[in-house]
Amino acid sequence: MILILERKSIEEIQYILDADIRAYVAQKQVEINVFESAGGFSPTLGIIGTVLGLIQVLSNFSSPEELTSSIAVAFVATLYGVSFANLIYFPMANKIKVYLKRQRILKEMILDGVCMIAKGALSRSVKNELSLYYNAFPDGNEKYIENIES
Repeated sequence: MILILERKSIEEIQYILDADIRAYVAQKQVEINVFESAGGFSPTLGIIGTVLGLIQVLSNFSSPEELTSSIAVAFVATLYGVSFANLIYFPMANKIKVYLKRQRILKEMILDGVCMIAKGALSRSVKNELSLYYNAFPDGNEKYIENIES
């Protein structure tokens, strides 16, 4: 609203708010990339742990009974690596992606609303046009219908 009060042109307002959206998306994309990278490296680190465990098992080989239990312990590292990737890192990256999509829609809604207000649109038409964004959210269709009927 400060942009409107400063009498910025609609093009300037749109450029500034678009830049804000781009910066926000870039920031969240970095967070997504961190979790996706961790999910990609996690199984590899688990396999490295397993190989190191197997090396230690084979270098201290004394009896066949000890060998089987030691090999089982060595494979736990792979289990941890795969589990962390599929139960923590990739789901977290997907959660941030969903959050990013919703926040981007909200920011675009704000951009459209501010531009419409700057153009001098009537409050009812601003409300009706922005209510189209409700369809992007769960139960949004119901809110959209409520808004149109009111």
